[in-house]
Order: sequence, then structure tokens, then C-alpha cells
Amino acid sequence: MEAAIASGEVEGGEAKQRVKQQEKRRSELEQRELAKVPKNLDSLVAQGVVTEVEADQIKELRAIDERVTSGEIDEKEATSMRNSVLSGTARDKLDRKITEAVADSVRYLQVFESMQKIDPSYHDALTFLIEHKNAVVSQGNEDLSDAIKGLMGDVEIIDRCIDIMERKDQELRMIAVRLHPYNAIMGRGLEKIGNMIIDESFIEDLDKLDSDGMSERLNSTDQRVRVRPAADMLCLISLVDHVSKKTRFRKELRLLRIGRQLEEFYKGTSDLKEARHQAESFLNRRLRRLFPDMTSDEAAELKQRSTEMMDQIENRVRDDRKDQAEGNRKEKEASASVKSSSSDGDDMELSADEIQKGVQIGRVEMRVAGNTRRIPQKIMPDPDDPTQFVIVSRDPETQELVPAKKRGQKRLIERNREGSWVEAKA
Repeated sequence: MEAAIASGEVEGGEAKQRVKQQEKRRSELEQRELAKVPKNLDSLVAQGVVTEVEADQIKELRAIDERVTSGEIDEKEATSMRNSVLSGTARDKLDRKITEAVADSVRYLQVFESMQKIDPSYHDALTFLIEHKNAVVSQGNEDLSDAIKGLMGDVEIIDRCIDIMERKDQELRMIAVRLHPYNAIMGRGLEKIGNMIIDESFIEDLDKLDSDGMSERLNSTDQRVRVRPAADMLCLISLVDHVSKKTRFRKELRLLRIGRQLEEFYKGTSDLKEARHQAESFLNRRLRRLFPDMTSDEAAELKQRSTEMMDQIENRVRDDRKDQAEGNRKEKEASASVKSSSSDGDDMELSADEIQKGVQIGRVEMRVAGNTRRIPQKIMPDPDDPTQFVIVSRDPETQELVPAKKRGQKRLIERNREGSWVEAKA
């Protein structure tokens, strides 16, 4: 707590209030878990905390306590009976072993409860970090491209990861600075975990599993079930550290954060020179304020890579504008062609008799010059199958409306889920 306050990561009053609340909760959980000891004796035996003989003695001692509570015997009789089971000194020693085992379980139980206070809006981002856990915690030359591409493909995920990096969520900030109860299971430093066994199901546990459910797992007789939650919690803390502290992954996140700001400059003006000027001004004047904990080496690297990023953005903007101009030209040509040939040159007027037959004007989604457009067409129920609709055109000889054909097939249409007319798939 003192280290977190001294570094300015938390306010003194906030830290002291949290410690007070967490100490109270720890005491409550210890009392609750001590009451479960008779039910968890098989687990304590499996862990080697007590022997089978000691487990039987605990059952006898608890039975005596219950008789005192019910008023069946008084305390004097109870003491005599307890001494017949185990001497006072031996009972104290056994109580200490039980209390220490329960306290160890309570540490992780309290961490789990605290992690459940993380805003659920961060759960998808945490799931993403778990999915790419090896890249997130990498310290060597491992390829981070898949993780970074995954981030770039989801705006909400990258926003939340940046928020984790900037410690905007209260509970995630407590994890990063190791306020109680997190300091009870992991130190403040960036610790390396050899086996990142955590998977996405742990985030589901945070959302769905209650405190008693986690207590059952921590006291399971199956060692794999019992130790897994503790490993998951340590892994999640490590992942949060690698986003919020100085790591390779955080550096890439910072670059993405810078890149999004640079993109805004180029979106805000059609003048590439002006956008470049704004971007360079941002890098020279505001980069340090954006990341005040940057070292000189990190600042130099981020600035260099940001300059390379500007070049890439400018090239992409030029290409996009060139493609857009070409696309607009083709679309205009195609639109003029469609307009002139729509319904085989037929006008969009309908006679009363045609309306009576079910003919209507509908906008049908069609591909035009690589883009989807809604083109007005005359449509009606298929004369051969009234359950289907077809595009129709006027027969030049009879002037009757008949199903239009494309490559010899009727042009069937249907409504999509949004209610728009589209050409039916063959």
C-alpha cells in the first residue's frame, strides 16, 4: 500500500479504505470457511494438512462443540471430554494447522471475489488476452502479429485493452498496483509464469460462479480441480501486468493508440500536407503527455515507428482516394447504363389492370460496379408459382408484362432478413 501511494498510483485515502474493507471481508470469509472444515476434512487429508487420525479427532471435537452450543453439556464437561480426545497443547497445534490451511484458501477466494468486481464490459478484452496469452506475455522475439491483427480487427476490444493499459477500471488498477487482496498472492513486480494454463472459461467463472462455488473448487479432493483456480488467478494478474506495465505487448498497444490518433488527423482533412503537419506536431508535443512514464529510449522508438506509420497511412489514403475516384466513375457509367436499360427501357408506370394482377414497383438490391445498389424494377408473383416473385418486363410484341429472363432463367427475387428485395440464389 505504501509503495502504491508513494508512486502516485493510488490516493492514500482510497488505499486505506480498501485495505480496511478487505480486512473485514477476509475475517468474514475465514469464519465461514472454518465452519466448513468438517465437510472439507477429506480435502485436508488429501492435501496432507492433517492425517486421517487427526481428521477423526476434529470430528469428535466439533461434535463436542455442537453439544455445548445446544446446551446439552456445559463448558466444564466439554473441556473434560476434549482433553480425553486430545490434550490442550495438541489441540492448539491442530487448530493452527487448520487455521493456516483455511487462511491460504481464503486468500484465493478473496482474490476471486475481488476479480468479480471488474466491469463486465472488460470481459471480452480479457478473453482476447487469454486467447493470445503467449504473445501477450512474450519477452523474447516471438511473433506478435496475430495478436495485433486480432486487435486491429475489433474496435471495442482494442478500446478496452487500451483502457486496461491506462488503468481506467478500478479493480484492474488495483490488480496492477497490487492492493489487498492481490498482494497476498503475487508481488508488485512483473513476474514470469512458466505455464500460462488459464483459458477463456475462467472469465465465464467470474461471471457465473459464486463465492461458495469457488470455495468448493478450492477445497476439492481432486488436486487438479483444487489448484486450477489459483493458477488461473495468477495467470490473469500476469496478463493484466503485461498490458499495464512496461512490456513488448504494451509497446505495441501504445503504437496502436498512436496510430488511431494519426488516422484521425488524416480523416479530418483532405490536405495530406496539413494532416502531416498536425501528426508531427502531435508526436513532438503531446506524445510525452500521453505516456508520461516513457523512457527516453522508448520515446525515440515510438516516434520512429510512428513516423513510419504516417508514411503508410499517407500511401493508403492516396490509394483509397484513387480507387474511390475510379469507383465513382465506373458507378456513374453503370448507373447511366442501368437507368437506360432498366426493365428493358420500359417506364415505371403501371396500368390499373397491371396493378390488379399484382404487379408492383420494388427496389431490388443488385451489384453495380462492385457496389450494391437498390434499382427500381417491376415485380409480380410468378405466373407458374404464385408463392415466388419475379422481375418482369414488357413483351415488345404483345406489350404484356412477362417474367424477365437472364441466361434463359427467370429472374426470381425474395426478401432478405432486413425486408429488402434481393435476387434469389440459384
